[in-house]
Amino acid sequence: MMSQAKKVLKMFPVWQMEEEEQWLSRMAQQGWQLTGCLPVIPVYIFEEQKSHSAVFKIDLQPELRKKDRGEYKQVFADSGWEFIIKRGDRYYFQGEGTELMSQDIYTDKPSKLERYKKQTTLLSMLAFIFCLNGVVHFLGEKPPFNFMKYIDGLGLLITLYGLTKLKLKMRGIARQQK
Repeated sequence: MMSQAKKVLKMFPVWQMEEEEQWLSRMAQQGWQLTGCLPVIPVYIFEEQKSHSAVFKIDLQPELRKKDRGEYKQVFADSGWEFIIKRGDRYYFQGEGTELMSQDIYTDKPSKLERYKKQTTLLSMLAFIFCLNGVVHFLGEKPPFNFMKYIDGLGLLITLYGLTKLKLKMRGIARQQK
């Protein structure tokens, strides 16, 4: 008997990776195992399986070279994490068992801060692109209306919101255990 598959369109910005991890864990508890993602459009592909308690973790690795991926995945496998998929710079891992339920892949303050610094760098580059596009569209405006400058402005606002959320998370981590 073939298992049923479903695709779910759901967007998680880079500053909501913890929420994405929790959602994937809930999907596994409901009997839906993550098997893939579309590369650009935020569509998750699931197969129906027996409900199980799984914890998902996402690691952002924008600078990981192709030749180093095997070793990188093995480090996680040695710690009990199974590699599920890669989507862009995000690597999705799944673990089962009570010892992994409360375990985080970022175990100390410096590594947690580094995770958010990577996300902040990506969003900062995106904010720069929106600013640059906005200037180009503003200076090149042709009467009566240039819609793209408003798209760039909205993109910039959303990006700045994400940067603010990440900075607040980083501040909270930095204040822990002082």
